[in-house]
Amino acid sequence: MNKLTKQIDRIAKDMKNLKKELTTCKNEQKKIQRVLNSKKKSPKKKSPKKKSPKKKSPSDMTYMDLRREIKNSLWFMVTLEGCGACEDSKKLLKKKGNYSLSKYEMITLTSENDKKIFKAVDILTNKYRYFPMIFHEGKFLGGYDELKF
Repeated sequence: MNKLTKQIDRIAKDMKNLKKELTTCKNEQKKIQRVLNSKKKSPKKKSPKKKSPKKKSPSDMTYMDLRREIKNSLWFMVTLEGCGACEDSKKLLKKKGNYSLSKYEMITLTSENDKKIFKAVDILTNKYRYFPMIFHEGKFLGGYDELKF
């Protein structure tokens, strides 16, 4: 009988341990269920799409914006309305057939923006006053004659 009592005690102990484990598992299951439910309730927030900064039109640019644009462009040209050398420069850039040359930024000098443009380019050009003013990788190249080479 002694053996039988020991076996019953051991089985009772095992059952007690199994009940503890079962309770622990149930608690863990409840935690997991709460987490899953909270994820269902709050929909995933979509991360906002990164918008590329809107390019300002030349009339909206400050002289610092313009200077930054010149420095960040592969090719940049300041032109004057009705300027033959400016037109020839545009044609030359397109004619060379080099993709990097055919892509250029340009601003045309007008009576409304002349002060702003000169303020932006004077430091870069040492007050050069001939047109076109051509910049390559932010550095002042010169005019049409310099572009031909």
